Amino acid sequence: MEVIYPDKLTRNSEAIKSCFNIIGDVTIATRDIKIVFPTRYINRNLAVLGSTVKTLSVYAIIDEDDNYDISIAPIIEGLSPYSVHDAVLYESDYKILTFRKNDVVIANNNLVMSDGFLYEMFDEFFIKGNIPFFLDYDDVGNLFLETMKYANSRIGKNMLTFELLASIIARDPDDKRIFFRQTLKTVEDLKKKPAYVGINNVFYSLNTTAAKLIGGYFRQGIKTALVDNEVTTSKLSEILRK
Repeated sequence: MEVIYPDKLTRNSEAIKSCFNIIGDVTIATRDIKIVFPTRYINRNLAVLGSTVKTLSVYAIIDEDDNYDISIAPIIEGLSPYSVHDAVLYESDYKILTFRKNDVVIANNNLVMSDGFLYEMFDEFFIKGNIPFFLDYDDVGNLFLETMKYANSRIGKNMLTFELLASIIARDPDDKRIFFRQTLKTVEDLKKKPAYVGINNVFYSLNTTAAKLIGGYFRQGIKTALVDNEVTTSKLSEILRK
C-alpha cells in the first residue's frame, strides 16, 4: 500500500513539465514519477486496468521532490506504468501508477477523440460531488473547458455554467450548509480546500421542505426534512399550501 501525504505536496507546474520528454509520438519520463487517480474511475467506466492503463486524463502527477501538477483534459488516454499500487487518502481509494526514469509514459500521443464518457464524467464530479484531492477550487470549474478540443463536444462552450456548478457543490469544510464562495474574503482564501456536496445530495443541496419532497429521492427527502427543519417558508411552500 503506497502512502501519499497531500499536505507535503507543492504544486509546481514547471517542475512537472521537466519530468517528460516527447520523442515523436511517444512521451517518456525523464525522472521517477507517480500518476494518481481515484479508484472509483474504474467503476464509472472512466478507467480500465490492463497491460496498458486507460484512464480519464484528470489525474495528479507527482515527482520525487513532492512537486505535483495535474492533467485536466476530457479524454481517455493509455498509460504504460512500471507498477500499479493502491492508496487511501481522505477515506477515498486511489490508484498510483509508478514510472521510472526513461520509462514510456504514453506509447502513442495520438489519442482517440470521443464524447462517450462525458456523462459519466459529469455524474462523477458534479452530480455525485466526487472531487479528487488534487483538484483545487478553480480546477473544478475548468473540468469541461476543453471538451471541443478533446471530445468534439460543445458542452463546455459556456464555462459560466460549470463555474456556477462548481460554486454550488463547493462548501465550507466546517459547515457544508455554507457555500465555499461565501467564505472567500481574499485571494489567499482560494488556496483553501473546500468540502464538496453532490447535486443529488438531498440534505445539503436542498434547503426547503417542499424541494426535498418533490424530487426523485422521496424517501431520502422525508428523512432529511424531518432532521433539518425549514426555518423560513419558501414561495414554493406557500403556493403548495394554497
